[in-house]
Amino acid sequence: MTYIDNPKFIHNLWTHFEDNPDVYLLRTSKGYFEVDKNDSELFLKFRGLCTGHNSQSEISDKTGIPLDKISDIIKSLEEIECLRIESDINLITDDIIYDKMKTACEMWAEQLEDSHLFNDVIHGNHDINILKGLLLETYHYIKDFPDCIKAARDNTSNNRLKEKLDIYYNQEKGHEVFILSCLEKLGLSSEEVTTSIPLVSTQSLLNLIKDLFVKYPYSVALVARVIEADEYNEDIAIEIRNALENNLKIDRNCLDGLIEHMAIDYSLGHSNLIDEHHEFIKVSNIEDAHIILNRIHDIKHSFDIQKLEILDYYGHTGNYIPRQRVDFFGV
Repeated sequence: MTYIDNPKFIHNLWTHFEDNPDVYLLRTSKGYFEVDKNDSELFLKFRGLCTGHNSQSEISDKTGIPLDKISDIIKSLEEIECLRIESDINLITDDIIYDKMKTACEMWAEQLEDSHLFNDVIHGNHDINILKGLLLETYHYIKDFPDCIKAARDNTSNNRLKEKLDIYYNQEKGHEVFILSCLEKLGLSSEEVTTSIPLVSTQSLLNLIKDLFVKYPYSVALVARVIEADEYNEDIAIEIRNALENNLKIDRNCLDGLIEHMAIDYSLGHSNLIDEHHEFIKVSNIEDAHIILNRIHDIKHSFDIQKLEILDYYGHTGNYIPRQRVDFFGV
């Protein structure tokens, strides 16, 4: 089935850069494409109706955009294989599924890196409380993530995969101390940090990850491709330190623990687990592939939600920093 009359597209990401104002960069599983700014912005006006439930004529009626304009843009997107095609599932091999999953994870990793709150913070767009909040939520996330890996390990019967997951678990366990050292340099005590609780968004993010790992233990490697650092060098560390000093007016060494954690994670090559675990990623059931991809996409968006909650909670005057547990005696 194709979707040209009732348009529906494969996953498409549109980015507009200030240094090249005349074009948008379109990213799909088929590659990268430069699209004229006017065409891009016209498409984005009706993109939200391209769910497969509206015909081109209906889209034109609902938006007031001339039908010929809509048809021309959709035809152009069809030419670069952006239209969704539902092929015979009997022709879809394990390798085809693996390749598509890997490409999707690579796209979402890029998007997560580009939109990460840390970028805005070190450029001086937020105050010190947002930095503290980001580090606190990172502390809790890093502290609890190994339990998600253990849940995957405990729910697979494949002994070789168990061994691989044990290695990943042991390499990840205890890394929260690097973030704790940063928070202590920013004036928080160890007791304040360790007795605090994460935001609801951080808890939800971890629950989504753990639930996926329990049901599909091999998905650990797929998620790792999205969340683990795949780039680090000393220039990045210098850039972070300079940004702290110049933009936030704080000690350039206060995030050395975070930088060290980034360097260690990169050196361990966790973003490449998807290649190392290739033999375990055998998704013969297309319905399982649908579920896994949708959940990983949810996980990617959960980081976006966490970002919004960090800004809301830690940017709100009067909220407790760190966040406190509500217990019997506190009510």
